[in-house]
Amino acid sequence: MAALAADPPAAQVPAAGGASTHNLVNSGASRLAFKVKSSNNNEYRLKPVFGFVVTCFSTNYCFFISNF
Repeated sequence: MAALAADPPAAQVPAAGGASTHNLVNSGASRLAFKVKSSNNNEYRLKPVFGFVVTCFSTNYCFFISNF
């Protein structure tokens, strides 16, 4: 089983724009770092783009699609 899991594991955001909030859960024995990259920063945004998840805790991140 992976030490870092996303809940929900997939994002469903309308093409017209919107946001999806996810929870990163660390079930491992040590602190983990994460970084999210995008190939199209004009239309896709993530907040935060990097951070740490402490052992047995979770952190939220949000995925945004901007309106065209």
